[in-house]
Amino acid sequence: MATISGREEDDPEKINGHHEDHQPEGCREIIRRWPKTTLFIIGNEFCERFSYYGMRSVLTIYLINFLGYGNSSATVLFHSFTVLAYTSPLFGSMLADGYIGKFWTIFFLSIVYASGQITLALASYFQADSSMHPGLDFLGLVIIAIGTGGIKPCVSSFGGDQFNPAHTRMISIFFSLFYFSINAGSTLSMFVTPIFRSIPCLGQDSCYPLAFGIPAILMLIATGLFMIGSFWYKRLPPTENVILRVVNTIRKALMNKRKSSEKKEHWLDHALDDHDCVNDIKCMAHESICAQESFVTDVKSLVRVVVMMLPFPMFWALYDQQGSRWTIQAMQMDSRIVGNIYLLPDQMQVLNAILILIFIPFFQAIVYPLVERVGLRVTMLRKMAAGGLLVALSFVLCALVQLAIQGTLVPTIQPNTAHLTFVNTYPHNDSFCTFTPISTNWKDRPIGHQKLYDDKTDLFVISTSPSIPSIFIRGEEGKNCPVNVPLTIPIAPSHSFAVFLTPSGYSSTVSPVVKPKKGGGEFGLSVVLDIDCSKLDRKVNWTTCDGFYSGSVALCKGEKCEWGNEGSTFIWNEDKISTYSITPYDGKESTRSIVRLPQMDIKPATYSVHLINRVNGTVVDDYPIPSVSLFFDEMGSVYTAVITEKGLSALHRSVPPNTISILWQIPQYIVVTAAEVLFSITGLEFAYAEAAPSLKSVVSALYLLTVAFGDLIIIAIAQLNIFSDMVQEMLSFAFAMVITIGVFILLSIYYYEYAHYDKDEEEEEKKD
Repeated sequence: MATISGREEDDPEKINGHHEDHQPEGCREIIRRWPKTTLFIIGNEFCERFSYYGMRSVLTIYLINFLGYGNSSATVLFHSFTVLAYTSPLFGSMLADGYIGKFWTIFFLSIVYASGQITLALASYFQADSSMHPGLDFLGLVIIAIGTGGIKPCVSSFGGDQFNPAHTRMISIFFSLFYFSINAGSTLSMFVTPIFRSIPCLGQDSCYPLAFGIPAILMLIATGLFMIGSFWYKRLPPTENVILRVVNTIRKALMNKRKSSEKKEHWLDHALDDHDCVNDIKCMAHESICAQESFVTDVKSLVRVVVMMLPFPMFWALYDQQGSRWTIQAMQMDSRIVGNIYLLPDQMQVLNAILILIFIPFFQAIVYPLVERVGLRVTMLRKMAAGGLLVALSFVLCALVQLAIQGTLVPTIQPNTAHLTFVNTYPHNDSFCTFTPISTNWKDRPIGHQKLYDDKTDLFVISTSPSIPSIFIRGEEGKNCPVNVPLTIPIAPSHSFAVFLTPSGYSSTVSPVVKPKKGGGEFGLSVVLDIDCSKLDRKVNWTTCDGFYSGSVALCKGEKCEWGNEGSTFIWNEDKISTYSITPYDGKESTRSIVRLPQMDIKPATYSVHLINRVNGTVVDDYPIPSVSLFFDEMGSVYTAVITEKGLSALHRSVPPNTISILWQIPQYIVVTAAEVLFSITGLEFAYAEAAPSLKSVVSALYLLTVAFGDLIIIAIAQLNIFSDMVQEMLSFAFAMVITIGVFILLSIYYYEYAHYDKDEEEEEKKD
């Protein structure tokens, strides 16, 4: 009998006056005899999966855009979280089976889980430069991983415990509903959570507190739904720690084998060397068989299954990159579908969840029967081999897409080199000058006036080894243009610099160019102010006015700044403004300076630039620079706008826009989902079918552990940093998967026969 709080719980069948174990027939009888408590479990799973996948879908972009990690570091952190989430099921399984039972394991770890989600949501509330980061974020992620992994092996089996074991049809319907709730929760969350994070709030253009807060609320609801049924659940008491018993059996066999010189048919038989069946409690409970010998036989079958599972981690090493590397790839693409409708990079993962619901019945009803008609026998191992090859193909497709993307990315600065761009700010009049930089490092190339949407970026690569070369400029076409003027530019290796050629002289600035990564249609904009305050149209009381501006600058949608309107105004503060001196062409002492504002990623709109004064954070003076109206509609491009007191002087595009549509990722998602149906789902079926009934929970934990090992492979590759670009990386993963599947096929050849424990159970049920 199941017990609750130390008392015996009546069987639900007896409560309803039903003692028969016959299969319920028809919808009415199934509904009448259905354990209503399972509805709470299904609702719990929907909310929990919404919580987990919602948080996970935006995690990579949060690590990159908010916490400031690079692509490789974000990949490592994302998959480290996954490793912990898929290792902790061992802890949850041991706790449930050997100590406190499934109910209390789910309850306690759900509270832990919810507290982790709340911690992460709280961490995202603080500004990006807060000392709370990244410690509070990582604490939340660790707690979430322990919670979600700990309850993972318990919830579905606890739901199955609510049914009469003889009601196999009802149990089958339950697991179908359970699986549907998983996919429904994950699909919905992966679509809406990226929308939450993309809207502006709390003075930021992204709202991660909402994106993480909603999953936290859903996890609290999940815990509440589960607890509603606490007085009516059927709770089976814990039996024994099967995982620990398997480990002890293997350990004992290895120790006895090392001591014994006797050869046995199987090395695990040594676990019985010093076994005394007469005094063993388990053996005494079974009069006809030796319980320990039977268990050793079960462990043998487990070992055979584990050997076949050795290639599984490589599959997960490819499959799990949907949430990391594939999302990073989507951030480099044009996410606009039509008009102002965008498909966010972290929303692409929802395609896998939708396709899996379509492909499962499609493969069962059409693909497998069609293959059988052709004359090929469909077996589990053959399906898995085909799935492995398909996941490799998906990475080949990913590499082809990335190859097309490469031309739109910021050029990589190689060691012992530096990048240099020239921006000509001379006005279009009689004094207009065209310049030609001259150096031993490049061929003469004229520098004209940068125009909007001009693909010419004027990027020069300078070798800084063994020394930085001399650079000259030669003026042409205009009046009084500098001729053969040597430029003194403090260049450092592995950096990018911009040289601004102005009528007053030249100035060089460090120019870190980063392609926008938010995926919401943003472009990058850096503003350079070459303003003589004495020539402004009105008297402005700035802190200083010695030829450059040292206050705050605002970029506002439209002609006016709507102070207090969230998301309508972007402000560069004083501590983010860099000042660079202007060196006259005649070599005299510098008398003026320019101000460079760091790159800001903003969404398409028409913007005006304002000089502002603030007192205690309140704007007391707002001066719009005349004739400055900036409109951009190119996602992923990066511009530098040079502004004088008269208006826009030059607009230089340093990085081309994202031109490859995000829809080009659809083929790789289709192929990887087909691979999932063939490999992942079939692999779980294979492991369950081939493992002995007493070791089903162990197989479940080991199957989840292969996911953790797969993510460890990703972490190792990212840490080694052996690939120069993503194309090489994706092709290498595809090649490694093909080799792994070759090994798997060889193992399959020697896997002579299937155990079919599931069929044995069905035959036993028929006999009963």
